Amino acid sequence: MIKIETYIDAKNSYSKFLKESKGFLWFGKKDENLKSFIEVQKENSAYTSVNLGIKDVLIKDIKGSVQKYMDFNKNFVPKNSVIEERWCSIYLAFVNEKPLPPLELYKIKDEYFVYDGNHRVSVAKFLNFVRIEAEVKEFIPSPTTKENAIYNEKFNFEKKTGLNNINFTEMGQYSRLLKEINDYKEYVENFEKKSLDLEKVSKLWYEKIYEPSIKILEENNILSNFKDRTYDDLFIYLLNHKYFTSEKKGRDIGFSYAVINFINMLKLEDSEDSIIKVNEKVEENLEILKETDARKKLDEVIVRKDDILKKETGLNFKHNFLIIFEIDEFMYKNEIEDFQNGVKLWYKDEFMEFFKCFKKKIAFLSNMYLEKFKIITKNRERAYYSLKNYAIKQSNFESELLIANYILERYIPIIDQLKEVELGEDEFIESYFGIESEYNYISKYEDISFKDAKERYFNSINKSYLQSHGWLLLRFKDEERKKDILDYIINKFKEKLLNKNLFDEIVKKYGPIKRYGTVFKLETAMKVYGDSNWLSEKVLKDLEKLSNNNEILTEFKTRITLYKLKEKREMSLIDFYARVLNYGTYLGKDMKYVDIIDLAIEYLNN
Repeated sequence: MIKIETYIDAKNSYSKFLKESKGFLWFGKKDENLKSFIEVQKENSAYTSVNLGIKDVLIKDIKGSVQKYMDFNKNFVPKNSVIEERWCSIYLAFVNEKPLPPLELYKIKDEYFVYDGNHRVSVAKFLNFVRIEAEVKEFIPSPTTKENAIYNEKFNFEKKTGLNNINFTEMGQYSRLLKEINDYKEYVENFEKKSLDLEKVSKLWYEKIYEPSIKILEENNILSNFKDRTYDDLFIYLLNHKYFTSEKKGRDIGFSYAVINFINMLKLEDSEDSIIKVNEKVEENLEILKETDARKKLDEVIVRKDDILKKETGLNFKHNFLIIFEIDEFMYKNEIEDFQNGVKLWYKDEFMEFFKCFKKKIAFLSNMYLEKFKIITKNRERAYYSLKNYAIKQSNFESELLIANYILERYIPIIDQLKEVELGEDEFIESYFGIESEYNYISKYEDISFKDAKERYFNSINKSYLQSHGWLLLRFKDEERKKDILDYIINKFKEKLLNKNLFDEIVKKYGPIKRYGTVFKLETAMKVYGDSNWLSEKVLKDLEKLSNNNEILTEFKTRITLYKLKEKREMSLIDFYARVLNYGTYLGKDMKYVDIIDLAIEYLNN
């Protein structure tokens, strides 16, 4: 038997619900009824139905009733006292967690109507439920209007893909999107070597491509450029932009590039200075798109093996073929056929042994080297790859000797170079491997020993004010020093110019110069042009052309964004111009007569 206090509580709740619905200014106002299913059905000619089964339905989407639309107002507040007893019994069932059958709802487009369960919806509203379980029957509108035709497309799309939160305002867009998903499905199936369920692939596509793209568009408030459209519509426009830009460049530009380029193109229409906003959320979603793009470009065997490597060890070598090749070699030597088993053994016998051996050798050195080892090996992948990259140049592959040589020839010299510089852990790691990559560059292109390459590198960074401080500038991000160096280089360059004032005007309008390499490129271009009117007849006119070409400006701003994301450094139009000139010189073009627009487009499409 129900306790009297509980029943009183139910009656009090009922009274409270009625009172709250009236508010302070209810007098003289007429309560709006629920929507009538029959009327909405007639408006949409929605007589064909399909059972959707049991669904969790948002309470806010239940807008009407089949029969009792006169008994409740639009918020499902009861309008007569006859309802009270039934309402209270439902309330008691809810609060005492007694099982109740699912509602029976009819659906027309995005609205639900109660066939059975009006009182349950009313109580659920009072108790602030968000969702409620219901058996749903959907009535399909006749495509007599554009709105209904779009909804029919949506219904068929949702039925095939299971994606139910995409809303277009134009006809034909759902079929366009379905084609995109099917293309993605074909790619995934080719990779997996098996047939896959469309709903499963659709969900993956949504997570890897659609959702990140939409979030980036939202963060940049792009919808303000399009009246009466949704972000879902904008995704179709993005797809079209990606397709046509890829056609023009002769290659798939990928989604990460496409979304940046698309936003920059739209922002350029608002203002010449506008550019995509890149915050933490945008960066996070760009990374998802970049990973998807990268996987499409790589050999599927490497990607598959890299996935296994990541799953079994937690290591992320980002599809490094050298590591995959090493594991394959390890498996061959040990007669292991299954890659998954091979990864497990390689990780135990090779990867972890490397760090044990490294630590053992370092233990004989001073404490400073041991402490720096702990920092560097926080990025285990880079530390391991560093040794393997070093091993390629060595004749002796015996593990302990190799590690000992690496410590002597690379580790100690680099640590010594960095020990006087105050760096955070992340900067220290970047600086260590950055210096090492410089070593690799020298030894790759010149027939010298690694020791000679190392000595040459350290000599070069101490050879002059420019080189020494330029190195510090790049490695340690000293902004104050950066400005000093840049000013120094620019002033040295200006001494060679006949019209210094014009140069200052050009830099003011199209700069500032943010890369000291720009000055060297301009100096080279000036020598090639060989004319005293170089600034006025060439540079100024070229920059005016570039700044008035929206296609190039869009691409330029996309490059700026990608460059900043990758290297955390910026570039102005004059920096970009210098790169284009350098590209033309490298190709051996006659820079006196080459058209800067043609050259810039060729450079951007290269």
